[in-house]
Amino acid sequence: MSINDKIPKVISVGYRTYGINPLEMADHEMTEKYGWCDKVNNQIYVYTSNDPMVVADTLLHEILHAVWFHMGLDDKHDEEAVVNRLSTGLTTVMYDNPDLVDFVKYCIDLTDEDEDENNDNEQETS
Repeated sequence: MSINDKIPKVISVGYRTYGINPLEMADHEMTEKYGWCDKVNNQIYVYTSNDPMVVADTLLHEILHAVWFHMGLDDKHDEEAVVNRLSTGLTTVMYDNPDLVDFVKYCIDLTDEDEDENNDNEQETS
């Protein structure tokens, strides 16, 4: 099963529904971005690289942009206000989208497997 099969197709951020769109290598090379959040059209784009942790981190990063927008934050907010609103917003996103939490866990598990395999290979060559 590929990472594109596991990534959620849509997520809820507050009252809005965002489509999740995997990006191909050509998209990444053309834009030089790992992802972006289109708040006007309610779309999140994520380059689904070979490194699952980069995918998970990028997806969460773009979700935070959507949460930031939904919570009405701008540059005038202080750090405590930002942390409180983003943590509440992200908690709500995770509660409303358990498949997203499963996907992030899947990416973490893949990374752990890769690290375990690398550690085994290093021990064998030592």
